[in-house]
Parts: sequence; C-alpha cells; structure tokens
Amino acid sequence: MGRCPVCLRFVAALCLCGLPLLSSCISQSQTPPPRPAPPALEFLGEWGTRGEGPGKLSQPCGIAADTFGNVYITDSSTQFIQKFSRTGEPLQAFQDPALKQPCSIAVDSAGAIYVTDKSRSLLIVALANGDRHLSIGRIKAAAAGMAPVSVADDGSILVADVEGGTVRRFTARARLITRWGFGKDGSSPRRAGALTFAPSGEVFLAEPSGGRLQAFSSGGAPLRDWTVCEGAGVSSVAASPTLVFTACRGKLNVWKSDGAPLGETDLAPRVKIPDSAQSAIVAYAPSSELFVLFPAETRVLRYRVNLPE
Repeated sequence: MGRCPVCLRFVAALCLCGLPLLSSCISQSQTPPPRPAPPALEFLGEWGTRGEGPGKLSQPCGIAADTFGNVYITDSSTQFIQKFSRTGEPLQAFQDPALKQPCSIAVDSAGAIYVTDKSRSLLIVALANGDRHLSIGRIKAAAAGMAPVSVADDGSILVADVEGGTVRRFTARARLITRWGFGKDGSSPRRAGALTFAPSGEVFLAEPSGGRLQAFSSGGAPLRDWTVCEGAGVSSVAASPTLVFTACRGKLNVWKSDGAPLGETDLAPRVKIPDSAQSAIVAYAPSSELFVLFPAETRVLRYRVNLPE
C-alpha cells in the first residue's frame, strides 16, 4: 500500500512545529516545585534521664551551651554540675562543696563555668576541668528563684539581683565595674529576671512578671524594650549575634535584636507534664542550635535555628 504524500507532509510539519512545544512541556514537568521555607526553629530531638547519679537529672535548675554545642546543666538536688554532648551523651560531672543549690549557669569561650547558688548568695567560677577558680559572695537571689548570671566575650560577668532589681557587672577577676537598676514599679524596685550578654555587647534582661524584655548597653544605659507576652513573666532569654530567643507561657519566640518578631514555636505538643513548659529555660549555641530545658520533666529539647545569623 502506498503512503499518502499529504499525510507525510502533515506528519512532518507536526513534528517540526510540535517539538519545541513538547520539549517545553517535558522541561516544565521536570522542574521540581519550590521547597517550603524551613521553620525558624526546627525540632531535632530530645534527651534526659531522671535519676540521682552522674549523667542523670533530678531537679535541673539551669542550662548553658558552649561554642562546640556541648550543654551544661546544674542540679539543685544532687549539687551536680554536668556537661553533655548536644545529643545528651554524659561527658563530665562535678560538685563544689561551696554550692548547696547550684542554679543559674553560664559558660565562656574558654570553657570556664559560672554558677550561682540560690541559697548561699554565692557565685563560683570553675575551670573547664571542674576545679574552682574564684568565687564572689553577696550575690542576692529570690527565696524560690535564682540569681541569673551571664558572661561576655571579654570575660566580664553579669549577675542580676532578682528582688533588688539591680544588675552588677564584674571583671573576670571579680572586681565590681558597675551596677545599675532595672527600673521601678511605683516606689518599689522592679524585679529582675533572666538575663543574657549578647555577642554584640548588649544586655537583654527579662521581667519575671511583666512580660517585657529590656535591652541595655554593657554599661547599663537603657536602649529599648518590647513586650514578649502579655500578662505573664518571661522565664528565660538567650541571644545570638543578631537574634534573641525567649521562653514565655509555653512558647518559644525568635526576635531580631531590635525587637522585630521572626517566629513562634508552641511547646505544648512536646509537653508530657501539664504546664511544665511554663518554666522552660533556653540556651543558645553558636552552632545555630537552641536547647530548651523542662526542669519538671528533666528533659532537654534540641532545635536547629534556621535563620540568618
């Protein structure tokens, strides 16, 4: 049977004209859809074992992280100061006879450990191996709270007097540099809460009941403030070079250092004991990780920070 010349010409024209369109369709079908942006805080896992001995948690009170992502936790029941890997592997545990109820904790870039005792008005500085380096007395703390402590890159130390509403800054050798007030509610000093030294040199200080966060210069000059959550206290604050992290009313918030909000994470889905997230304590590691301690549950949550630093 012969082939129709008209049909052949039609098929050839269709092939020639249709190839670009077909190629375009194939190209478009092979282009993957855009990936959704990751959350500001991406959950990576959790760890923590209840118990009395080294490597376990009984009544954890404070948390800090070093430049390598290791995590340090104080235990006010066992008096242990413990070091864990980012995934919860026990690395170190020690006690200091001067500490009865170790609570607030900070770690500097050299690995020195700063711990306040909420019952003995004392701050001790331990070397990375756990040996005591120095101590500072007359650190006031709330009867049922703690004396928040933070350390700057230059080694200077900040300690908040919770009830007196003041912040004191010491040199690395424990010499008092300056002291400033947190403000007043009427005629009474405003209570100071959690605080942190940001890598920028600014100090962020939280109100334990008013739900506000204040930024100060390293010398105590007020810079700005904003509301973190209405009608509740900010339980904890941490900072990176450009970001601020707060825990309040069972939520984690990420802010620019100027107070602009960047994201919120609800801790309720991670809670095993009702209301335990209300007292969450946060610690930031330069590895772009955020660690969240639930003291009542003796658990630590680990998050990746997916925001530019």
